[in-house]
Amino acid sequence: MNARFPGLAANLVLAVTLIATVAPADDDTFAVRTLQLRELWRTGGNDDGLMFGVVSQILCDDEGLVYLLDRQLAQVPVMAPDGTHVRTVGRAGEGPGEVRRPQDMIFFPDGRLGVAKAHPGSIVGLDRDGLPAGTFRLGVADSGHQGGHGLTGIHAATCRGGNLVLDCSRAMPGDGGQESNLYLASFDPEGKELCRYFETTLSMDFGDCHMSEAADDRPRAGRWTVGPDGRVYVASQRNAYQIEVYAPDGVLVRTIERDYRSLMRSDAETAVIREYYEDFVAQLPGSCEYEFEPTRPDIETLYVFDDGRLWVRTSRSGHHQPAGTILALDEFGPGGEYRGQVRIPGVFDADRDFFFLPGHGYLVVVVGGREARLAQRGTPLPPGPERDVEAMTVICLKIEE
Repeated sequence: MNARFPGLAANLVLAVTLIATVAPADDDTFAVRTLQLRELWRTGGNDDGLMFGVVSQILCDDEGLVYLLDRQLAQVPVMAPDGTHVRTVGRAGEGPGEVRRPQDMIFFPDGRLGVAKAHPGSIVGLDRDGLPAGTFRLGVADSGHQGGHGLTGIHAATCRGGNLVLDCSRAMPGDGGQESNLYLASFDPEGKELCRYFETTLSMDFGDCHMSEAADDRPRAGRWTVGPDGRVYVASQRNAYQIEVYAPDGVLVRTIERDYRSLMRSDAETAVIREYYEDFVAQLPGSCEYEFEPTRPDIETLYVFDDGRLWVRTSRSGHHQPAGTILALDEFGPGGEYRGQVRIPGVFDADRDFFFLPGHGYLVVVVGGREARLAQRGTPLPPGPERDVEAMTVICLKIEE
């Protein structure tokens, strides 16, 4: 059951909603440009002694320092613009300034680094030298949305334009099952919830269990982001090219849409998702039926630049592209108008590597990052071709536009 935007109905009725519907996805009348990239530095692999587990998030501060969240090692190596390893902050543990199995990383509005912990939902604050600097706890201040029961969790976090947005959950046990409230919301620095941009409730009956990828879908990390003005971009529909843009207070500003044909999963991708469900239901107390979608999600990742441009990675961005193109991203202007496609050249792997746009004109590639993340979850990708670049090598490229 979906119950989006509770408490905002009156505002939404009064809001002026701008619908930006543009050309079909196969229209070739718009511009196509290929980025010019220059490598600045690389680290990891077997080259320089700096080893990584699973790099799952990358941020850049105002000075151009690059922060690499290593989810497996629970630490954050910091790299200078020239690739020098400046320091490493954070470590695994339960003490001040420590965290186990970090989920995400942000910069608070006051400049502190924050490392998000899944359960119980909290964000450990660190100063730029890595010293403990307070802890944000989810749900400390009740806002009317939150109750005092259930296990709360943080699955992803972003803070930009003064807007702290978290992908959260609250699991509530019931008779013979569990109910989970999943929501994307804005919070103040004290943990008080301000508004929601998406919400859904999932119920699981262990005695009559049925799982559906389509029905259980929500905009996970990548399918939502925050712009420089605090606006929130959400691709809430799995099988639709649709992006809702919200003001920080939760009022819908515009919807960006395109005609799009969903991409069928390959046999290898289908095998991976089937194995994931089989492993998951095997851990449940009773039997459980499941069904998954034959297609990939239409929208996979959203990027918003400081000038308001939006880049959209779709299910086709890394597939059926011209030779030498890793990804082809749709580009929209600050007002939601479609501008064409941006092609990223190179020899990387769209399915096995992570790609980050942390600011300062950087494109950072984590070779083998996605592959390692899936393996950590117990759902490894099928073996691929050998490559010249060692896995867990981080490569920082400069976009020269």
